[in-house]
Amino acid sequence: MNARTERRLSRRMRFRSRSVAVSIALGVVAVVAAYVGVEAVLAALSVPALLIAPADLITSVQAGTPWSITAIAALAVLGIWSIVLALAPGGRARRELSDERAVFVIDDDVMAGGISRAAALSTGVSRDQVTTTVGRRRAIVRVRPSAGFPVNADSATDDATRAVAAVTPLRTLTIRTAVDSQGVLA
Repeated sequence: MNARTERRLSRRMRFRSRSVAVSIALGVVAVVAAYVGVEAVLAALSVPALLIAPADLITSVQAGTPWSITAIAALAVLGIWSIVLALAPGGRARRELSDERAVFVIDDDVMAGGISRAAALSTGVSRDQVTTTVGRRRAIVRVRPSAGFPVNADSATDDATRAVAAVTPLRTLTIRTAVDSQGVLA
């Protein structure tokens, strides 16, 4: 497998497809275009409009009636949402691991579990007392110590950093450890 194929496969696993959003947008545009076409044909044949005649629609928009302003605002929001959806990267909470033999993509929840496990082992607390939130560039480890037993945040950070380095992600994570001020009864 060459580098180009590996990059393509990794991207397909890390980003979500836009085909559903594009299909919905094209379907809405097709329905609106069909409606405008039907209304135009009905107006040309001097037949009453199905909902509103195109000429009446244009006059009400120019007059600034409340329902037309509401419709324009709704269409503007829908248009802006469609543009953002089309241009946003659509990334999933996954990251690529470096390996010479194959492309590996790991979910951020799996990464958070490994970080939490390493922090729990180094601090001597139960795995249930450690939670980890993984962002794009940073992982925040929250440790709730057992009542009466101090926790060394630096050792938790060091062990969590070693756990991340062991899986060799292409983008490194900065680990920050926060120890809660109140302990739990364990």
